[in-house]
Amino acid sequence: MNESSTRNVDVEQIPLIELNSDNIHQEWDNLTNSLKDCTFISLDLEMSGLGKREELNDQSIDERYKNIRKAASSYSIFSFGISCFKICSFESDNRVIVKNKSFDLALLCSDHFMVDPESIQFLIFNKHDIALNFTKGIKYYRGNDRYQDQNYRQYPRELFSLISNAKKPIVLHNGLIDLIFMYQNFYANAPENLMKFLADLSELFQSGIYDTKFISEFYGRYNSTYLEYLYYKS
Repeated sequence: MNESSTRNVDVEQIPLIELNSDNIHQEWDNLTNSLKDCTFISLDLEMSGLGKREELNDQSIDERYKNIRKAASSYSIFSFGISCFKICSFESDNRVIVKNKSFDLALLCSDHFMVDPESIQFLIFNKHDIALNFTKGIKYYRGNDRYQDQNYRQYPRELFSLISNAKKPIVLHNGLIDLIFMYQNFYANAPENLMKFLADLSELFQSGIYDTKFISEFYGRYNSTYLEYLYYKS
């Protein structure tokens, strides 16, 4: 497990365990044990698209939820990133020593899904291997459980349940979109009502959900809140 502090961390040197249909079975115990042993879990998704940007940023939070919910039932998840952090010590100079294990699961939705060319261009520009999703992606289906569909093991749905049952704090960045996509793709059809969705989240993640974008905007008062800026600013 990689050990680091909040300062002087070279992110390029942090090991990333890349998982696909060829090796998920061999690495399954490593992944699940990391979820059990960590202090908190950070999650990140890459999707095949998000829909119209103006709809995702609607001033009405209820309308924004409906629009993201619609996107989550139309587009799919290509990448499921999981980082498990274990706090080792708090140092006198405000450093936090942690151990980290990070995993990136290449996925392929078995249901029909839409693709946004702009999102694909973004992924390719950031060196995401799109071909891997279609050749070795870990299959999953969206929405409610289909007990009759047992042609392949539902690793993403199992993972979602394990993350929930681990009862560890969950950390995301701009997390509303990721949470709705995870719910719709790995758990069940997302509720039509925002308040029902929020109530479900409080039950699923009982140790709390922490959004670094929200924290940086409303507590840090940073001018920009994209991840690369926050990393170097801190």
